[in-house]
Amino acid sequence: MGERQEQQEGRELGTKPILPLFTKYSFLTFVGMIAQCIMVLCEGIIIGNGLGTEGLACVELIMPMEYLMLALGGFFAIGISTIAGIRLGNGDPEGARRAYGQGTLFTLLAMVILSAIIFIFAGPVADLMGTPAEYKDMMIIFLRIFMVGYPFCVIGHIVVYMARVDEKPAIATWAMTSSAVIALAWLYVSTYILKLGIPGGAVYYSISIGIWGLFILYFIFSKNTLLKIRKEDLHFDKNLIMEIMKIGFPFLLVQASSTVFGIVINNFLGAYGTPMDLAAYAVINGYVIYILMMITQAVTGGCSLSPVSIWARRCTEESVS
Repeated sequence: MGERQEQQEGRELGTKPILPLFTKYSFLTFVGMIAQCIMVLCEGIIIGNGLGTEGLACVELIMPMEYLMLALGGFFAIGISTIAGIRLGNGDPEGARRAYGQGTLFTLLAMVILSAIIFIFAGPVADLMGTPAEYKDMMIIFLRIFMVGYPFCVIGHIVVYMARVDEKPAIATWAMTSSAVIALAWLYVSTYILKLGIPGGAVYYSISIGIWGLFILYFIFSKNTLLKIRKEDLHFDKNLIMEIMKIGFPFLLVQASSTVFGIVINNFLGAYGTPMDLAAYAVINGYVIYILMMITQAVTGGCSLSPVSIWARRCTEESVS
């Protein structure tokens, strides 16, 4: 009992007042979110002017896969970070590490399998998303390039959520900000200088969030984290994995509805509309709605994790007293 109290004293989420913590974590989250929003707005300008109707139409056609990535990222990230936060709040860093390690490894395996399936069957997937015949070859290329970075995009969500649980919200902010700068620079160069067209845009989609995933190296090599991933934490516990999925499932269900909605709309536009119609809808779905979803994820990711740990800590204090 005394060891648990000592662990709590060294963690700001377990000791400091709620309001300053809420303000700090929310502010840093919104800084990263603003960087991502600026990136998306500039993306629309670059693609609209550099690739025209064709580029914007491809953006709209790929959006169901983008929304699916957001759904899967939130699904795993919310489940893993919630369990890890509660266990840290209860003075159980080993349990938090196991949740992080096992959850991340399971996510990686699941995403590699899913990405491989989509990569192999890119043609049928393009048809499913309502791709007009004249754009199908481009969309197959787009999908396959995007799938190379797809696992990193989903893992990236876990990393930024867990950085906040580890009381390192600045890492999450750096991940979101640096990826925005790098991805936007690549999109500009690939569009206007290298003239890569749609493949360059596909690489942009892979790295704009995929770069977040590279920050997992902090949790592998850093000595300054309580959540350093260890080999012994990677042995699967079926009950733990099921608990992670159970917690994240409501978010998956809600977010994945956007994927279904996007597929239905794209099929209607592809069958009865023109490429201009797809491009016009891309402005609404690919930019306006997408930015609103990013804001929602920033709120749920940055503002909800502190109370998870704080609530667990308060429950612990009540049990101790």
